[in-house]
Amino acid sequence: MRKFFDSRRELVSSGPGSGGGGSSSGSSHAGGNFIGRAFTVGRHQVTVEEIIAEGGFAIVFLVKTNQGVRCALKRMYVNNEHDLQVCKREIQIMKDLVGHKNIVGYLDSSITAMGSRDVWEVLILMDYCK
Repeated sequence: MRKFFDSRRELVSSGPGSGGGGSSSGSSHAGGNFIGRAFTVGRHQVTVEEIIAEGGFAIVFLVKTNQGVRCALKRMYVNNEHDLQVCKREIQIMKDLVGHKNIVGYLDSSITAMGSRDVWEVLILMDYCK
């Protein structure tokens, strides 16, 4: 996968996968502009509380559902069909291994095309494990 996501600059200011409400908490770290942002992942609506991890290809947030359940949300952008297939395979493997004691629990996912530029936003919602 080629590096495509940079949390210091968002690829798209708001898109179909995001709730559109991107508020900033005044945080000094690079991903502070995500705090308070709402995302829709499948049938779940979640709000970002903090950033758990950032990498070259993804960012992982601690989010809270409308029911108050804390979860982890992995957000990736991909810009080619091969990388999209890799993400779809990751999602399928997580679905196949639901209930395995050594695998983080899968809750839901969504893949959203971002305009006509062949870019997709991939969101994977998982159990939060401290």
